[in-house]
Amino acid sequence: MANRVVKMPLRRKILPNQKELLEWEYDPYRTLKPQIRRLLNEIVADYENLVKSGTPLDYRLAAARYAAEAKGILHVAQASDAVFHRRDIL
Repeated sequence: MANRVVKMPLRRKILPNQKELLEWEYDPYRTLKPQIRRLLNEIVADYENLVKSGTPLDYRLAAARYAAEAKGILHVAQASDAVFHRRDIL
Protein backbone atom coordinates (compact mmCIF):
# COMPACT_ATOMS: atom_id res chain seq x y z
CA MET A 1 0.00 0.00 0.00
CA ALA A 2 1.28 3.33 -0.95
CA ASN A 3 0.85 6.50 1.03
CA ARG A 4 -2.79 6.73 1.72
CA VAL A 5 -4.34 10.06 2.63
CA VAL A 6 -7.01 9.94 5.27
CA LYS A 7 -9.26 12.93 5.39
CA MET A 8 -10.84 14.04 8.61
CA PRO A 9 -14.61 14.28 8.48
CA LEU A 10 -15.97 17.77 8.36
CA ARG A 11 -17.63 18.87 11.56
CA ARG A 12 -20.55 21.17 11.29
CA LYS A 13 -20.89 23.77 13.95
CA ILE A 14 -23.95 22.86 15.95
CA LEU A 15 -25.93 25.95 16.75
CA PRO A 16 -28.39 25.88 19.62
CA ASN A 17 -31.99 26.24 18.71
CA GLN A 18 -34.21 29.06 19.95
CA LYS A 19 -35.59 27.04 22.86
CA GLU A 20 -32.12 26.23 24.18
CA LEU A 21 -31.07 29.86 23.87
CA LEU A 22 -34.10 31.03 25.83
CA GLU A 23 -33.51 28.40 28.50
CA TRP A 24 -29.95 29.61 28.91
CA GLU A 25 -30.92 33.28 28.82
CA TYR A 26 -33.65 32.91 31.42
CA ASP A 27 -31.84 30.43 33.65
CA PRO A 28 -32.68 31.73 37.12
CA TYR A 29 -29.37 30.83 38.72
CA ARG A 30 -27.36 32.46 35.91
CA THR A 31 -29.56 35.54 36.07
CA LEU A 32 -29.42 35.78 39.88
CA LYS A 33 -25.68 35.13 40.05
CA PRO A 34 -24.77 38.81 40.76
CA GLN A 35 -27.21 38.92 43.68
CA ILE A 36 -25.86 35.66 45.08
CA ARG A 37 -22.27 36.91 44.84
CA ARG A 38 -23.20 40.21 46.47
CA LEU A 39 -24.87 38.37 49.35
CA LEU A 40 -21.86 36.11 49.86
CA ASN A 41 -19.48 39.09 49.82
CA GLU A 42 -21.64 40.87 52.39
CA ILE A 43 -21.58 37.80 54.62
CA VAL A 44 -17.79 37.63 54.47
CA ALA A 45 -17.35 41.35 55.16
CA ASP A 46 -19.85 41.41 58.02
CA TYR A 47 -18.40 38.27 59.56
CA GLU A 48 -15.02 39.96 59.89
CA ASN A 49 -16.67 42.90 61.66
CA LEU A 50 -18.73 40.64 63.91
CA VAL A 51 -15.67 38.67 64.99
CA LYS A 52 -13.96 41.87 66.11
CA SER A 53 -16.83 43.40 68.04
CA GLY A 54 -20.07 41.52 67.79
CA THR A 55 -22.63 40.65 70.41
CA PRO A 56 -24.88 37.59 70.23
CA LEU A 57 -27.72 39.89 69.19
CA ASP A 58 -25.63 41.23 66.30
CA TYR A 59 -24.96 37.67 65.14
CA ARG A 60 -28.65 36.79 65.26
CA LEU A 61 -29.68 39.92 63.38
CA ALA A 62 -27.07 39.34 60.70
CA ALA A 63 -28.06 35.68 60.31
CA ALA A 64 -31.75 36.61 60.06
CA ARG A 65 -31.05 39.24 57.42
CA TYR A 66 -28.92 36.89 55.32
CA ALA A 67 -31.48 34.13 55.64
CA ALA A 68 -34.25 36.47 54.47
CA GLU A 69 -32.24 37.62 51.45
CA ALA A 70 -31.27 34.05 50.53
CA LYS A 71 -34.88 32.92 50.91
CA GLY A 72 -36.00 35.71 48.59
CA ILE A 73 -33.46 34.68 45.95
CA LEU A 74 -34.56 31.05 46.21
CA HIS A 75 -38.25 32.00 45.93
CA VAL A 76 -37.54 33.90 42.72
CA ALA A 77 -35.61 30.92 41.32
CA GLN A 78 -38.37 28.47 42.26
CA ALA A 79 -41.08 30.72 40.86
CA SER A 80 -39.26 31.10 37.55
CA ASP A 81 -38.86 27.32 37.30
CA ALA A 82 -42.59 26.87 37.83
CA VAL A 83 -43.82 29.14 35.04
CA PHE A 84 -43.44 28.91 31.28
CA HIS A 85 -42.58 32.59 30.71
CA ARG A 86 -39.58 33.08 32.97
CA ARG A 87 -38.83 36.57 31.72
CA ASP A 88 -41.98 37.80 33.49
CA ILE A 89 -40.46 36.92 36.86
CA LEU A 90 -36.78 37.58 36.21
